[in-house]
Amino acid sequence: MKPLVYRSWRGKIFGLDAEIQISCEEDPPVIAEDIRTSFRGVVANVGNFTKRVARRELDLAKQWAQEGELDLVLDELSFADLLKIKAFSIDPGRLTVWLQEAANIFAGHDLEVRIEDGVIAEICLAG
Repeated sequence: MKPLVYRSWRGKIFGLDAEIQISCEEDPPVIAEDIRTSFRGVVANVGNFTKRVARRELDLAKQWAQEGELDLVLDELSFADLLKIKAFSIDPGRLTVWLQEAANIFAGHDLEVRIEDGVIAEICLAG
């Protein structure tokens, strides 16, 4: 059984200020091509990615905004504009994108977007 090797990088990539964390059994880490492709797809069109996330999570955002008595009018585009990529986690078999939103709708929780086989497999609140 091999231990996981962790690598972390923080800095501006593709115009993003985000952290990248890689965990892998190889040293140096080896990243599967499908995960590289998924990563490139996200960073090549961040606007499209945040719109897809906003579309899927809009009802949840509206519910939290209402419960938090926030005076926000949310639609897909306005919610997408509030989302910012905070970090990426690359693990064997999955890319995870961490998003924060600017209006504090989720009371400090981040959106954890799990991408498997090139598609968004799951979105959940974390933190």
